[in-house]
Amino acid sequence: MPIIDSNALAKFYRCTQNAPLGCRKPIETTEKIPGAKFCLECGFPTTLPVQTELRGSLGTYRISEMLRSQGMGRLYRGTQISNGQSVVVKEYLLPKQYFNAVEAQQRRTALGQVAKGNLTTPKGREFRLVSPSETIADPSSDRVYLIFSGEIAALPTLKQTLRETGAFSASQVRQVLNQMLQSLHFLHSQPSSFASVAIGTAHGNLGLDSLLISDKGYVYVCDLASWEQLFVPAPRQVLLPSQDLIDLGSVAFALWTAQETHSGSDAPLNPREAQHWPQNDPPLRDFLLRLLGLDTPFNSAAEARQALIKLPQPETAAGSHENFSPESPAKSNRKYWLLSLLALPVLGGLLWLLLPRSMSNSDAETANFKHLLPSFADVNGIQPGQYPYTGEALGTWTIVLDKKPASDRKMRALLTQPKLDMAAIFNYRTYAPQRSPLLKFSKQTPRQILRSLVYQPNYPKG
Repeated sequence: MPIIDSNALAKFYRCTQNAPLGCRKPIETTEKIPGAKFCLECGFPTTLPVQTELRGSLGTYRISEMLRSQGMGRLYRGTQISNGQSVVVKEYLLPKQYFNAVEAQQRRTALGQVAKGNLTTPKGREFRLVSPSETIADPSSDRVYLIFSGEIAALPTLKQTLRETGAFSASQVRQVLNQMLQSLHFLHSQPSSFASVAIGTAHGNLGLDSLLISDKGYVYVCDLASWEQLFVPAPRQVLLPSQDLIDLGSVAFALWTAQETHSGSDAPLNPREAQHWPQNDPPLRDFLLRLLGLDTPFNSAAEARQALIKLPQPETAAGSHENFSPESPAKSNRKYWLLSLLALPVLGGLLWLLLPRSMSNSDAETANFKHLLPSFADVNGIQPGQYPYTGEALGTWTIVLDKKPASDRKMRALLTQPKLDMAAIFNYRTYAPQRSPLLKFSKQTPRQILRSLVYQPNYPKG
């Protein structure tokens, strides 16, 4: 689990929220009293006012808004005044309550090494590590700053995203793991400037709060313990790359289940419990058990990434793995398989009856349509003469006759003489149906109708 606990500051202040970094009271203090340096309630340092300018060796930066608290500091959005470029500022605090003058200066010096020893990414490669471009550490101030170019450092954390979107799908968890293992492989291959033994650089603070995600699904690593733990009032711990793999397993488990891993009696889920795992991707579950160290652990991030790439996909692996739940649902699903098998012949018969006819009808209609002529003038073989035709009076046909489909000539004129050089005349006659004998009974009573039928033996049949 991450070694950084921002609530470690709470024991030094009487914060009603027991979390002075994330409390609203310091912000409200600056809103009520411009220029105030400490919270009116507990004395914790207030947030930076908007328009505050910070002067560094690479430029001057103006604060535009506070974003959130994160890790052991607070994030602000700002701009570099000289070129207008966006920056993200992370502010760390060195209160006199728990850092004396010597300890504070040691931490300022150590933080300055973070930017100087910035991890260099090979040209053309992207390992998604959010590294600062500059450190601002005024010896006379109890605040120090890391400057991050661009907007990546302001992206939402995985914890924020998890709360908004809910559990990640198995495929999304795989994507996060693939990116993170690539980042850790690069990070672990860098020599550590903070360790006395020859080990790679470890993140040491890997968790949902120290991973950022873009709207395109790219995951970025931030808040390494090598600089975050400088501001924890406790002895620094040795950071091991092997612990990063375990922490990454905890992150993946939390994303997949939308729950934190078991760290006490208040956590609902525990990766050691079989029933707490999702059942839709057994290969991924087995992989995470190894990553968490609950099964044969991986020796490195590179080995773990190769194993992840070789994992079968859930849809191909579902039939070859037994269900992880103690109670297999095979019995409950058996009846649905039987019903499906019985329904197949019926479905096949219906398709055999319907498809050939519908396909043949469709093909015939398509063929007939292709042989249609575009206009009356293209019709050949019409003999001269009179051709009477009719249609329903005051119906749709009488309206169509007065329309102009493709020229200035109305339909009535086109049908009267389709070709100007041919005397084939089509005469329209109004349709007048004969009155049915039954209509004369419409105004008679049933008795009168019956009497008429009995005494009229010559009434036409039908």
